[in-house]
Order: sequence, then structure tokens, then C-alpha cells
Amino acid sequence: MAPPTPKSLAQRRRIANGIASALARFSWLLYVTGIVWIGLFPMKQLQKYGYAGNIDENALLPGQASRYFGNSDANTAYMVVPNLIKLGKENRSVAIDFVADNLRSFGLDATVQKYWYRQSLTEKPREFSNLYAVVRSPRAAGTEAIMISAPWTCMTGEEYNHWSKDVVLFFPDGDLLGTKAFLEAYHGRFGQLTKDFSAEPLHYHGGVIEEAINIEFPGGGSYDQVGIFPVGLNGQQPNADMVMTMAVLAQYGGIPVTLHKQGHIDPQDAAWKEYLLKFGQVADYMKVQALGMPTSHHALYPRYKIEGLTLFGIQHENGGRGIDCIHIEQMLESAIRTFGNLLERLHHSFWFYIMSSIWTYIPIAFYIAPVIMLSITLAFRSLALWWDLDGFPYKTIEESNVLEGTKLLVRPASISTFSNIAKPIFAPALTLALCYAFGFAAALFPWDQLEIPTYPLHQIIFAAAAAALLCSSVVIPGVIATLSPIIHSRAGPNSSASWTTVLRSIACALMGITLLTVSAFNPSLSVFAALPSVPAFLLSSPSSRSPRSPIVAGLRMGLLLLASPVGVTAAASAFVGEDDVWMVLRTAFQSFKRLDGWLLPYVVALCWPLNLALQVAVMVDSA
Repeated sequence: MAPPTPKSLAQRRRIANGIASALARFSWLLYVTGIVWIGLFPMKQLQKYGYAGNIDENALLPGQASRYFGNSDANTAYMVVPNLIKLGKENRSVAIDFVADNLRSFGLDATVQKYWYRQSLTEKPREFSNLYAVVRSPRAAGTEAIMISAPWTCMTGEEYNHWSKDVVLFFPDGDLLGTKAFLEAYHGRFGQLTKDFSAEPLHYHGGVIEEAINIEFPGGGSYDQVGIFPVGLNGQQPNADMVMTMAVLAQYGGIPVTLHKQGHIDPQDAAWKEYLLKFGQVADYMKVQALGMPTSHHALYPRYKIEGLTLFGIQHENGGRGIDCIHIEQMLESAIRTFGNLLERLHHSFWFYIMSSIWTYIPIAFYIAPVIMLSITLAFRSLALWWDLDGFPYKTIEESNVLEGTKLLVRPASISTFSNIAKPIFAPALTLALCYAFGFAAALFPWDQLEIPTYPLHQIIFAAAAAALLCSSVVIPGVIATLSPIIHSRAGPNSSASWTTVLRSIACALMGITLLTVSAFNPSLSVFAALPSVPAFLLSSPSSRSPRSPIVAGLRMGLLLLASPVGVTAAASAFVGEDDVWMVLRTAFQSFKRLDGWLLPYVVALCWPLNLALQVAVMVDSA
């Protein structure tokens, strides 16, 4: 193959020059395209519809078996449950013993698991009691199981000889910690789990729990709708067949069913009104998934490879209350029969989806492209900044010349493969290390110990903003200035590049990677993190040839502060109120401490430091 000619080398560089120029100028179009694409999520063409014949796992056969729960069983429940609820409120331990004795009288393996938890090291551990029972499968070896959990709202248990899986009846005590203690012990981890949390081992085990249904029907009586809650901790979800199967079973039983607590969309509404309502439903679902905080006990199931969801009884203010105990129990009975048909794990349908209603969802093939567009915008900006340090793209492209009297080819800088401009790395690396240290310190701070009467939310926001500004404008620049002799000695003789531009390039690349990584596990979190961050990073990362002034620097600092966790929290509290935002923050802190939720460390320890790094670059350039 002949070597490239000087003319072909120049032509190749012109093409690369054009690509680099386009990326530098128009990479923001990817962000805009991603936003527009996400706005199309409510369109019917992007959604998959669920119905009985569209469940991917054919072996489930929902609603094809007879149901045996009848009026006599419902009458027994109506007599027992009110007294049991009253007893549970007056003396929980007596109620637990009463239920356990009754379960044993049915021939079930029933017992109590105790666990202990304390909020702080100075507090005495509190004792809680989980009640559980195992209904042994008469048709199989008991290697698989289905779990029904009811956190002291509605309790029932039946036994039939055609069940092919064990049924674990579980009544957790003490919010989600009870579920965590039970599931940890069921999977072989008990004793002192953490310094604040310990649990007893289990006396009885069933098979491997493959599906789990958590039922919450508060208040007793009858209901107007059943809400299905599929989103778990950190945005994890059950297999889509699990959700669709429960919706189909509810439909067969004449039960109105909805996703979460969504309202009804009138098919007679105008197209634009229908679009806005559907867009609101998609946004609400993405908000729940992005926060990734537990809405009920099913939230912990995905961690243990259990397909689970919560059924919640909804009572409207002026509803007709058409759903009674018979409807609910027959639905649960059908669910156990249906999942018992499948002697393996659900695996045919999606685990990654965004639901717009209980019957429609957007699979990963339709939503992942715009999510990636939002994050990859920063990757292209990082490349543009890095190339800018070498003066690339070049204004003019020169052709190579043969050195007179030799066969050597002399390449000018505009088409050279190599750059003789060294990039300073020590100062950007040190800045990023200090910013990450600040972020990890903020994430590990015991925020959950703060109380609202002592520390109102606006004071905490102000203190956090002041600490971040002090760090980005005084502490880190001061450290860099103090170490400037070392930085200059490590820069090398040919280092004429700006270290703040290198810092911007690295920060944009890391932010793009951070957003892109989480998009695979929690796409909604990636979207909500990218919405404020990408514009702030783009506008705060100009080329080295862009004009700089104190006014522009102030605007960039303000934009970065608004896009930081402190700014987003302040904006949210202004729109929805401090009490609601504080409740969300407290739940996020407790989820991180108790349940290993990673919303707090992701936002504070991974995203915030990169925002601080750009603040440092803006402050240093303005000074």
C-alpha cells in the first residue's frame, strides 16, 4: 500500500478539522434533541401495550385457574380483622402471638423473628418482631417459593393441594427494617449485621423466593381502586410480566387498577390535553424512579433477585367502594396459582422500562437513545476543550513539504499527528481530589440527626452553599496558589496550556461518564441529573479563545450554583415548600444509612464535586 501523499494528508486533516469544529459549535444540539425525544415519550408509537395475550412468559396463563376463596372466608375475615387491627394498635406483641397461634393451628410453620435497631450510638436498641409462616407445597420439593407480605393492614392465609410452590406469609414489624431483617436472615445473613442493626436467624425456610406481593389496604372495609407500585429502592423494578400479570388478574376479577395513584384520562379529551396528562404521568413515574426511595416494603425485593410489587387499596372521597375482601383475596389466590405455573424465574420480558400507565410502558430500546444523548453531549465538549489546547481546529491547513535534498517529509503543525504542547495535569488532578474529598465528607455527614425545629431547611441550604463557595473560591484556589512552585516545576518546559481548561475538559468527561453509567441502572436519575447540569457545564466551559470578564464569570458561577444539589434543593423548596423537600431529604438520608440507597452518595459524592471543580476554574480565571 502506497504511503499517503502530502495532498491526501492535508485532505484528511481538513475533514477532521471540520468534524472538530462541528463538535465544538453544535454539540449542544444533542442535548436539545434528547430533550425533544423525551418529550415524545407519551406518544403511542413509543409505548408497548400490555394485555393478557401480550405477556411474554407464555407459561403464566393468568386467570386460567379456579378460585376457591368465597363468602364464608370473607365473613371470617370481616369478623377477625377489625379486632386484630385494634389489638395491634393497643399491644403489638399480643397481636403477633395471637396470629402466630392461629397460623400454627392451621398446620403452618409459623414463628417470630426478633431484630434490633438503634438510631444512634447513644440510644438503646429497640426490639421489633417479624411474624412469618411457611405454607409447604404438597406438589413439589419446595425449592421455589412465593411471598405474600402484609405490614399489619390485612392478613390472610389459605392452603390448597394444587399449589406447586411454597407460600411464605410475612407480617413485618418496624417499617422496612423488618423486611430487611427477614430477607437477610432468609438468605443466610443474621446476627450483628451492622453496628446499629442485628437480627435473629429464622427457624423455618421455604424455597427460593422468586415472586413477592406486598399488600397494603389501610382502614379496612372496601375500596374504589387498587394501585400497583412496582418501583423499588434505587429505581430497580420487577420484570414487566409481573406488573402486567397483576393488572390482567385485576381486570379478570373486575377490579379497577391503576399505576401508583394515577387519575383517569378521559378518551374524549382533546389531543393536546390527553398529551399533557400522559406527559404528567410519565414525569411522575420518572420522578419516583429517579429518587429511588422506598415507597413500600416491595422496594427491597429486587436486591435479592425477587420480582415484587405492592398492591395498595385506594379510597376516593366520593367513590362507590366496589372492591371488597372477596375481590382482593381472589386476586391474590389467582396470583399464587399463576406464578405457581412457572417453575423458573421470570426472564422473557423487560426489567428496564418506564411506565406511562398500568397498561403501557416504554421499553429500553425506545428510551435509552435520548438518555445517552444528554450525557454524551459533555463527552464531546470535553474533546473540543482538549483539542482547543492544541489550537485545533486550525484556521488554515498547510500541506507537507519534502525537505530539500532528502526524502524526509516535513509536516507543519496543522497536519502533524503529534502535539508539542504539554498539558498540565497536576493542578487539575489536585483540584478534583479536593473537590471529591469535600463531596464524600458531605455525603457521610450525619444529616439524619438534624431536626427541623433546630435547623430549618433554608438555614441548612444557606450553610451548605456557603461551605461550597468557601471551598471553591478560597480553600482550593488557596491550596493551588500555595503549591504553584511545585505545579510549575511539574508542568514541563513546553507547557503553555491553561490548567483550568484541562480541568474543565476532565470535569466534563467525568460528568458525562457519571451520567452515562447510571443511565443503565436508573435512566430517570440520569435524565434529572443531566437537565440542569449539562447546560451549566456547557456554558461554564468555553474555549480558551472566548472572552472573559467578571460579569460573565459571575453569571457562570450563579448558573453552576443553581445546577448544584444546593441550588436544586433551594429551587424545589421554593416551588413545593420546605416541609415536603425536607421530608424527601430525610428519607434519602435514612435510605442511605439503613437500606444502602445511593441517591445521596451519587448526587453529593459523585456529581457535586465536578460542579465544584468548574466553580474553581471560573474563580481562578476571573482572578
